[in-house]
Amino acid sequence: HRHICRMVGVDRKSLTGLTCVVLPWMSYGSVMQYMTKVGWFSQDAIRLIYQVVSGLAYLHEKGVSHGDLHVGRILVDVARDVRLADFGLANFADSAMSCSSALPGATRCMAPEIIDPTLFQLQRVRHTPASDMYSFGQVSWQIYTGEIPFPDLAICQAILAILEGKGQERSLSGRDVPDALWDVMEACWHFEPSRR
Repeated sequence: HRHICRMVGVDRKSLTGLTCVVLPWMSYGSVMQYMTKVGWFSQDAIRLIYQVVSGLAYLHEKGVSHGDLHVGRILVDVARDVRLADFGLANFADSAMSCSSALPGATRCMAPEIIDPTLFQLQRVRHTPASDMYSFGQVSWQIYTGEIPFPDLAICQAILAILEGKGQERSLSGRDVPDALWDVMEACWHFEPSRR
């Protein structure tokens, strides 16, 4: 699929004790690096968001959950198209607080059932298309507004906001989020996974 980043290899030697996935070079880097380089335009942000959901839909049709969707996992190629990277890797982690969580903004994109599965009567973290859709809502917010999710909250407060079922404050964005996009984001932030 054109919005999925293909893996070109595995490296077990560069970092002692770690296995690294090797991806093709993406000249624009992450989606936020791309936006910084080329500037923000409403139609471009919407195009990128559409490409993200197109890639996610493809994964979900194949029975794969991304499991760690945040802007650091959304790369932009030389043609200025989105490529989802590192999908499915979170399913190998023992908990939500895997190494991916150390990346800026990653935790702010996690669904409540990933942060605390016990709230949903789950015994362990289980990445699903519904948890991906929660993350997609957060990523869409970030791509369109240029703000991290819950920009006015410290990370611990942001986690509590997620666990309390709160979404983003539309007024916190200096950019006017179109109504249709806002409706999609709000649907993605629904606390109950089955309603996303």
